[in-house]
Amino acid sequence: MQPIIVSILIPTYNQQQYISKAVESALAQTYHSIEIIVVDDCSTDNTISIVEEFKKLDSRIVVLQNQQNLGYIKNFEKGCAAAKGEFIALCDQDDA
Repeated sequence: MQPIIVSILIPTYNQQQYISKAVESALAQTYHSIEIIVVDDCSTDNTISIVEEFKKLDSRIVVLQNQQNLGYIKNFEKGCAAAKGEFIALCDQDDA
């Protein structure tokens, strides 16, 4: 297994309509030494279920779920703390 060089962070909250495209975009990168960290901030829709399905297909996906809503900045910081890559890239939940 290659070392992780880039950690792609996707902080999210209630974005079931966009999260698939954001994860697909991250997975489509030509650079493969990545991890994709999706940090869910207590979504009440199907966001986490959608991401869990992607995780079953690709081991580079890491899913973190907050126990309480932290807000965007703290949600992002939680992802940064979990990142194993040398570099961090931000992919907003509605990016494609």
